[in-house]
Amino acid sequence: MGSARKRIWTIEQFNSTVPQSCTINSKPLSSDIELTHDDIGAAAYEEKSSTDFNEMTTPGLYTMCTITTNAPTSGAYHSLIVNKSDTGNFVQQIAIKESSYDIYVRYLNGSSRDFWNCVVIGFNS
Repeated sequence: MGSARKRIWTIEQFNSTVPQSCTINSKPLSSDIELTHDDIGAAAYEEKSSTDFNEMTTPGLYTMCTITTNAPTSGAYHSLIVNKSDTGNFVQQIAIKESSYDIYVRYLNGSSRDFWNCVVIGFNS
């Protein structure tokens, strides 16, 4: 077995290893960059209050606060995950009740809405 070699880089050596012309998502590496969810293909996150769950059809991650209508349970905050099919006609919602293990799912197909189905309730290992 060989032994690992340790290399100590000076800041000048490190800076010269990445050409200034390199980019990540069209952002030059000549200084610090900030990547957004769009840059890496991740879902957006938003906090919503006084919102109707039926109107939540844009894919993303949401915290549903205070009074919301058409929620799986009343009087509680929920985390909401929204997925959408490639055709845009089929939407799946997954809601997790805050401070619990309760998970609910339903689908929306055009204007047709399914009832919330509880898939896990109060599970704690």
